[in-house]
Amino acid sequence: MSMMTALGRRANRALGRVNLKLLRRTDWELLHRSQIRYEQLLHRLHIDETSLFAPTLNTSSVPADARDYLCPENPRLQDLIRRYRDLDHPVLRHSVWTDDYVGRQVDLQLFRGDLAYVYQFLDLNIEVNYFVTFQYLNALDELRIFDRIAEDSLFGANTLSIGGTIVSRDLLDSINEIYFLERALGLSSRTNFNVLDIGAGYGRFAHRLTKGLPDFGHVFCVDAVAISTFICEYYLGFRGADDRASVVPLDELDALLALQPIDLAVNIHSFSECQIASIAAWLDIVTAHDVRYLFIVPNGPGTKGSRLLSTEGRAADGSESEPRDFFPLIADRGYELLIEEPKYREELVQQYGVSPTRYYLFERPPH
Repeated sequence: MSMMTALGRRANRALGRVNLKLLRRTDWELLHRSQIRYEQLLHRLHIDETSLFAPTLNTSSVPADARDYLCPENPRLQDLIRRYRDLDHPVLRHSVWTDDYVGRQVDLQLFRGDLAYVYQFLDLNIEVNYFVTFQYLNALDELRIFDRIAEDSLFGANTLSIGGTIVSRDLLDSINEIYFLERALGLSSRTNFNVLDIGAGYGRFAHRLTKGLPDFGHVFCVDAVAISTFICEYYLGFRGADDRASVVPLDELDALLALQPIDLAVNIHSFSECQIASIAAWLDIVTAHDVRYLFIVPNGPGTKGSRLLSTEGRAADGSESEPRDFFPLIADRGYELLIEEPKYREELVQQYGVSPTRYYLFERPPH
């Protein structure tokens, strides 16, 4: 029995209770390609893990107007870079997102490609991971979010067509995160519910959340990297999401929070790439402004998200400093853990889905 056949049989058993038959005859060609690539993965991991799936950027996926606006010389970008450099703020002390890293890993026009913001094949996801994840989420999609936030592959996103539906990690991760928050907080039935997206990147979560749940409230996006703020402003406008999602430059955040109450702060894969001092500073901000709920998604590689670990960067002697657990920082500020669960609530999907990790939701009771 091949690995894919065994996987399919286990998947059908595991997901049978949601009336889903994971493997259909029309999908065998896809799974055959996945099997070949998976076997290559197992073989080549012992040689060079990072070279197995080199980034593939679709340069034809950039709209014409974006080519003119998303350029290093744009005055808005230059202004944001200057303003961020003039700030003295602990969240700007980067261990991962240094100027050198940004220069190598962020493409102004292909920012949804397999680069810094969303690792796709570089996170060792292959076709079968996307396939399993899509079938799992599609079976659970009671709110029909897939119908409202379709994928179009623009700005370099790696995509895969499954049964006529184009999927990406952006799309699949976002829908899964929305359903977690729906189960935990009932977002679709809330109004005037405000979200602060810390480390918003290019704005993929704000875009998907506002389009997927069109009535719940407003998302405010903030990032400690100037180029991310610039791209996010453009992207939310391009997607028509800027009526319910706003980008807040870091030097304007205090003024916003003084006037605008926030119900939920989210941090998706960002704290995992920060120093402990930066994480503490962000937590001080949400605590000072009485943000009740805190949703954290750590990076998965290594611990599969089972611990909330920082990235400390290099020590004075050039060695890599040990990661630090930032869970105690959250507890010290009065936040209590409400929910911790796997990214995918089916064991098989948690094993074979796209980029498994764990979800953490905290609550700080009103004072």
